[in-house]
Amino acid sequence: MQIKLQIGSHMDHHLSVSHLALIVAAVAPMKDEFTIITVDIPASLPAVPCNLRGPDVGTAPVMDEHVRMKTRTGRDWDSRILDLVCSPLMVRKLTAVIGPDGTLYTVYGGPVAPREPGDPSMSDEERVLSVEFWSKHALLV
Repeated sequence: MQIKLQIGSHMDHHLSVSHLALIVAAVAPMKDEFTIITVDIPASLPAVPCNLRGPDVGTAPVMDEHVRMKTRTGRDWDSRILDLVCSPLMVRKLTAVIGPDGTLYTVYGGPVAPREPGDPSMSDEERVLSVEFWSKHALLV
């Protein structure tokens, strides 16, 4: 599969060209289908920032009183944003979302996170899982 970056690819997660090359190498043998992949970052590359907080990254569940809802750039729905000042976690995992045509939609540090509850493209079943996940997680901005 050939990886393509297009206008709108979400690539603002402070990754190096070497981190992107790691994802390209991991995706290359895959078929042309929608893919979400998480890879371990080898010791030869530095850890990357992760802006997720909550149980899936080893922190306490994020309570509503520590969150504000904010519409992020490029979205028509609100995201749960941690309303505390803290630094990103440094992690050794990269997650990428690649379209069936090889378009790299995003690459970010950390585990797979479901789309947010306000995303209109989800099925009802996906939305139930999303609401559960995002009730305990939030993003740093």
